[in-house]
Amino acid sequence: MAAFFRSYKAAWQAFCILSPVLLCTLILSIGLGILYKIYNRNDLRSILMVFAAFSIFGAMVGTFIGVIQSTAVSEKSPIVASLLPPIITLIPSFMAFQSSKKYPGGFKSILPGAIFLLFLNLLFAAFYIKSLPVV
Repeated sequence: MAAFFRSYKAAWQAFCILSPVLLCTLILSIGLGILYKIYNRNDLRSILMVFAAFSIFGAMVGTFIGVIQSTAVSEKSPIVASLLPPIITLIPSFMAFQSSKKYPGGFKSILPGAIFLLFLNLLFAAFYIKSLPVV
């Protein structure tokens, strides 16, 4: 039973650490989604689904980048710490842009905002995770 409470405590600590990243993802996605709904004919649900997917991906990659930059990995291999994050971010953005050629015009107008959210969440998560004290 003690192991269960220890694992619950670790999960709660992880949630407390990652909650600002999740909150930023939600606020940015909903805010930009409402702005897009005002100027776009697509329904809010589809806009929010696309924005949330890109935002969550950006937050995950940003968390990964922050962990790499705050640990000894960046000291041992600075080339990995400097080149891997842009490659990880650029490839899905390019794939989304290329695949959008098949979709109607409404989706094409959502894609720049989704990529913008990806980069914003990536930057926030990377700087936030990097600023945390290393235990």
